Amino acid sequence: CTGLGGDRCSTCAEGYVWSLSNQRCVPSCPLGQSVDADQGRCRECDESCLSCSDTTNTSCLACSAATMLFLQPHAEQQGDGAGEAAHGRCVPVCDAGFFADQQTRVCRECTACALDDGRYEEAACSASSDATCAPLTPCKEREFERVAPTATSDRECRQLTACRSGEFESVAPTATSDRECSACPAGTTDLDGGAAGACTPCANGTHTGAGHYGECPACPAGFADTDHDPSTPCEACVEGETFSEGLGGTACAPVS
Repeated sequence: CTGLGGDRCSTCAEGYVWSLSNQRCVPSCPLGQSVDADQGRCRECDESCLSCSDTTNTSCLACSAATMLFLQPHAEQQGDGAGEAAHGRCVPVCDAGFFADQQTRVCRECTACALDDGRYEEAACSASSDATCAPLTPCKEREFERVAPTATSDRECRQLTACRSGEFESVAPTATSDRECSACPAGTTDLDGGAAGACTPCANGTHTGAGHYGECPACPAGFADTDHDPSTPCEACVEGETFSEGLGGTACAPVS
């Protein structure tokens, strides 16, 4: 020291630094200053900083409220380093991929909504608000995914088509496609009137057109299934020459 009094120090004791504003040795620098370890004294932070890092006076720890600036973290503190005490530069507008947190005056990295995590981006990140993520809608039982989700849209589900009476399931549904139904071909019938089973072939002596359900109707009296093919209409016997008694005939007999 050069004399009595705290302001007469020429060198500060260990654990103390020289304060420019107080003109004495202090245990820590006042707000707006940081430690210059090489010089053993406090130095003024950059005018945009409320406080700054000991590394350099332009690396802000907080921004001055009067400046209406936001603390943009340095690149090494983004991503995995985001949990550390933020230090960076004070900016009027946050960098792309960040939004301005009005309460903390810090630029926060925008939340990434990942489809792999079952989320999509419902609202995009803006200069003053974070992105909003929403859970993907799961398709229910008896539904399929009609439109696949994207990074910014939910999936669309639709009810599976139910086959009608007289139809069968020609193509089974998948998680992303509807079932396809086709009419039972002529000569067959949908016995149970539903989509559970395949179409049942009709016996000789009967006839059905496409899309029939229920019992196979027998050829009426005076008609016969002469070609033994239920898919073709029953043939009428020639009046006065041939006949077929009862139902389900397969041939016209000659009149005696």
